[in-house]
Formats: sequence, C-alpha cells, structure tokens
Amino acid sequence: MDAGTGGRNRLSGRGFRRHVDDGTDGQARHFAGIVAVAARVGTRLARRLSITVGGDKPTSADGRLTDQALEFTRLIRSGELSPADSGDWIRARLCV
Repeated sequence: MDAGTGGRNRLSGRGFRRHVDDGTDGQARHFAGIVAVAARVGTRLARRLSITVGGDKPTSADGRLTDQALEFTRLIRSGELSPADSGDWIRARLCV
C-alpha cells in the first residue's frame, strides 16, 4: 500500500546519473521501493504497476530507474549478482 501511494521519502539524496535522475530527492526511495515491490510480486507486475499506478513513463528518468531496479532484482534472485557485490553494481550504474 505504501508503494502505491508513493511512500514516504525516508531515503533521500542526490548523486544519480543524469539518465535516471528526475531532479528530486526521491530517487533512492524510488529504486528501493521498486526492488521491494518486485521482490514481493515479481518484476513483470512491478513494471506494470510502476507505469499504471506510479505513472512512470518508460522513457522518463523514473522509468529508466525502474528498469534498473528490476534488473537488479532479477540479478540478485538468479544469483548472478551476489549481495556482497550489490553496492558496486549500484555505484557503477546509478551513481555519479
């Protein structure tokens, strides 16, 4: 329910790469929220919900960040990315 309403911005910050930065302090929360939803309902449904409920256009910064969060979830679930390497993955793809 929290994700559907946009959640609360307890994780705020800047420093995201331009292609996934919408100019707000909410991108860290957005990424974490999509990962949390995808872990619970699967990546396909999480993507659909991000568009229909969240209003994230696929070509927007939020849409691209959603795609990165879904890829992150897929990699963790499949074992292709270990939790120990997840910080490096995030820094390499999302942070400036």
